[in-house]
Amino acid sequence: MTLFLRSFLCVCLVSVVATTGCKQTDYEAVKLKKKVRDLEAEIHGLKQQLGLAPPTISSDEEKAIRDQFSSVYFLMDDDGFAYEADLTECGGASEAIIEIAEFPNLTRLILDGTKTTDETFDSIAKMTKLEHLSIERCNVSAEALGKLKALNNLSFFQLFRANLNPEKMKVISGYPKIEQIRCGQTRVGDAELAELAGSKTLKAIDLSDCNRVSIEGLRSLAQCPKLSFLKVYGKSIDDAGMEVVGTMKSLKVLGLNDSRVTDEGIAKLADLDLRELHLFRTQVGDSGAKVISQMPNMVTLNLRDTKLSDEGVGHLVELEKLKKLDLSETNSPGTTSASGKHFAKMTNLTNLNLWHTPFDDEGVKEITGMSNLRWLNLDDTNVTDATAELLVQMPELNWLHLGKTKITDDAVEFLLKLENLKYLNVSNTKISDDMYYELDDFFEPKDCNVVQP
Repeated sequence: MTLFLRSFLCVCLVSVVATTGCKQTDYEAVKLKKKVRDLEAEIHGLKQQLGLAPPTISSDEEKAIRDQFSSVYFLMDDDGFAYEADLTECGGASEAIIEIAEFPNLTRLILDGTKTTDETFDSIAKMTKLEHLSIERCNVSAEALGKLKALNNLSFFQLFRANLNPEKMKVISGYPKIEQIRCGQTRVGDAELAELAGSKTLKAIDLSDCNRVSIEGLRSLAQCPKLSFLKVYGKSIDDAGMEVVGTMKSLKVLGLNDSRVTDEGIAKLADLDLRELHLFRTQVGDSGAKVISQMPNMVTLNLRDTKLSDEGVGHLVELEKLKKLDLSETNSPGTTSASGKHFAKMTNLTNLNLWHTPFDDEGVKEITGMSNLRWLNLDDTNVTDATAELLVQMPELNWLHLGKTKITDDAVEFLLKLENLKYLNVSNTKISDDMYYELDDFFEPKDCNVVQP
């Protein structure tokens, strides 16, 4: 296509020479040459967007630029080019971005907490392969955000603690391939979410600690047909809002931490096919657990500091695909060792968090046959040295927390048999310094981190 244009323009130039005076001919030639350059630049840009253009610089040239910025953290691909640049620790981020904007394979850029200007985003707009952009704690204008509309591959945008408003959210909603917006701990509320209503590309939004979101904001998000990930925390979210959430049939991950959702609200989610559910610090209890137990594809469940009891844990046995379960701080009425027999039936469970519960040795005795369990938190429970002896039957454990328990030096001989551990916490126990050093000497060569008493 470029060769054709050049030939065509040469004919035009010959014609101009033949029919005009010298001064006018030179002027027209300059204009035509500029048009050629502009067209070539446009064609090159399109090729880059389609992945057809060769790298604008070599790997050696790129390395020379990277070496100028020791405070920038790069991740490299197999061809020697950077695919990620993290400028979080870079004092002169704007200057660095000008230089690295030409990196041909850059798909991820992290600018968290850096000082940026509108001109910074002119450089970012040149990163045609960029897919992931994080600008946490940055103050950016709507005009600067508008410059990113040229990034046809940008799908992930992280803006935690950034300054957002409806005008800026409207700009972001117009990005051609935007799929994930992470804007927790901001003042985003119903007005901002109204700008996302009807988005055909949005798949995930994180609104953690955005306390201005109400049922109206949820109604806007319900108009996004591909939304599969929603985290919306805070007291403004209640059972009435679950009526709306229950209509979001594409949802797979749902976070409702610190909300006012109860068992009544969970009942409204019964038709959702969730894989992951977070209900930390809610009023959900055994009835809610019964509803959740009928979500057959659930893999990760967080019921920390809820109203769950042993009866509710019994309902969760129905979740055959469950791998990660957090029941920490369930003390009202509480998860006790009576739940041990229920855990034993959760054969696919890999992670179990029982921190700050009345769980004890009797419960541990029930779970020693859980062959897939790799991660176990018994911090601040009622277990003793007897538990250490029982855990010898679980040699595949690689993460174990026994802090704030009643274990003593007598537990050490058994803990030394857990040779696959990569993390062991015995802080705030009765294990002496001498026995800690014995643990550390044994596990340190195995790349296991031992947290001392």
